[in-house]
Amino acid sequence: MDSSNDNTKDFLVIGAGSIGRRHIQCLYDLGVQNVYISDPSQEIRTKTCGLFNIRKSFECVDDAIQRRYDGVIVAVPNHLHAEIACKVIEAKMDLMLEKPIEINLESALKIKKAVEANNVICHIAYCFRFNPGLQDIFKILQSNRLGKVYSADIISAYYLPDWRPGADYRMTYSAQRSQGGGVCLDLSHQYDYFRWLFGEAKEILSVTKKVSDLEIDVEDVSETIIVTEKDVIGRVHLDYLSRAQRHRLFVYAREGVLEYDFIKGQLSVTTAGEEFTQLKQYSTDRNVMYGNQLRHFMDCVGERKQPLVPPDDAIKTLELALEARQGFRY
Repeated sequence: MDSSNDNTKDFLVIGAGSIGRRHIQCLYDLGVQNVYISDPSQEIRTKTCGLFNIRKSFECVDDAIQRRYDGVIVAVPNHLHAEIACKVIEAKMDLMLEKPIEINLESALKIKKAVEANNVICHIAYCFRFNPGLQDIFKILQSNRLGKVYSADIISAYYLPDWRPGADYRMTYSAQRSQGGGVCLDLSHQYDYFRWLFGEAKEILSVTKKVSDLEIDVEDVSETIIVTEKDVIGRVHLDYLSRAQRHRLFVYAREGVLEYDFIKGQLSVTTAGEEFTQLKQYSTDRNVMYGNQLRHFMDCVGERKQPLVPPDDAIKTLELALEARQGFRY
């Protein structure tokens, strides 16, 4: 599939909430015109069809997958991933599945086995791997420009009630353990790109708790110390509590220091002996990385090649997130 100029393809988006609508916008931005949606909520279907002039929607996934699509995007609540994804997979259609792959390993393995049995393309949507700043950081680290990496520090913090304007935070999946909420799964992007940049964890020490008066039944703060197989010592801080949103990465290496502010889109690199810091500015439009990811998925479908984050890889991130949530393991 040539994602740059082919606008005749049919795509189905299952789950037409906020993230589903973002994917729809990116599909249109890439020139795809035939988009269908499936969502059990009549209100959500009506709103989404109105926003994007979508001509056909389905209440039931079973009805939606009676026809063929060139790609399916599954953006339903986390605890429904295996149930919905396996229906798509068994219909032998390629899919991009929102992260995390599932909320427990048993369900995640069902997805993995279904993908293998039906020989479909399945990309798990860890979109930060397609963030232009992080992609440059990956290249810098791979080039060994900074020498051996000693340690890394990630902070991702925001105030849950402010995260989705117009929505009651208590009703969102983020607030409910049964739906895969809590910072460890909800913000598992950070564990994923930590693995991608610095290698697999061999030792973990974490403290994960609910410390606020937010009306949720999940952890709202987590501190995780990770030692990787490359002997990088890292810290991942996640919380739902910060009244000033923060998302930053620091890397400390033998030949310099790297800092990336995701919100400002600013990367700084200071190397030994330099009297100044090199700065690079990136777009702060999140649809850039979502569009990059979708283009990658389309290319994988067209070329029948393995995506960047197949189920096997996403399961490793899920394992790390679940171990961090458990706490006090090293």
